[in-house]
Amino acid sequence: MSSSWNPTLRRLARGEVEIVGDNKGGETHELVMVKSADAAELPSTRMVAVVEDELSEGAFVGEIEDIEAQSSKVVTFDLEAGDYVLFCNITEEDQDSGEIESHFAEGMHASFTVE
Repeated sequence: MSSSWNPTLRRLARGEVEIVGDNKGGETHELVMVKSADAAELPSTRMVAVVEDELSEGAFVGEIEDIEAQSSKVVTFDLEAGDYVLFCNITEEDQDSGEIESHFAEGMHASFTVE
């Protein structure tokens, strides 16, 4: 049996969980899932982006890549008990100002617990 996760849920039953990346915005996003208690604990460059290569061994669970604007993708993960963070790790540089736009730094992350 699988259950669906939505960002308002904070506790899920272990087992198969269907994650729907439903991008209602105007730019591409992704969803990266890692085992961690809190987004602030993830290795990052000044909370701009998570450095995925520096995640502890076994922390990376999976991801949904390149969810285009106004589209959706669905992936099912088999999750064991523990704490998880789901986040968008896309960064873009503004061509005019040179400023870095970070979806992670803008708060595109959510924590939840699997029991």
